[in-house]
Amino acid sequence: MKKFGDMTLADLRTECKKRGAKQDGRKNDLVDRLEAYVKNANFGRKDDQQEKAFSLDVPEPSTYRDINLDTPLPAVTRKLVDGYLLSGDADLKQVSKSLYEETYLQYRQSLP
Repeated sequence: MKKFGDMTLADLRTECKKRGAKQDGRKNDLVDRLEAYVKNANFGRKDDQQEKAFSLDVPEPSTYRDINLDTPLPAVTRKLVDGYLLSGDADLKQVSKSLYEETYLQYRQSLP
């Protein structure tokens, strides 16, 4: 391991530049930065480890069937929509009005 403490500030900056590290700061900062870089130089590398190649067995496309192709869609009526939206005894008009006013006020407040 190199003795970074014995190097000049210009040499430390050159070493930092080689490693893509920040080059500003005091000499002690640069020494600490370079020592940390040396200690962690192999961190996260998988050069030594042989990683198993990823493979995925996929069936032939002709074996797939679109399950939605033959599925009939239910008729959607206003009554069904209102029933869904008003479930839980919520007053849709009041909730909509409240949300609109809240959003409008936030929008107005954000204007310069």
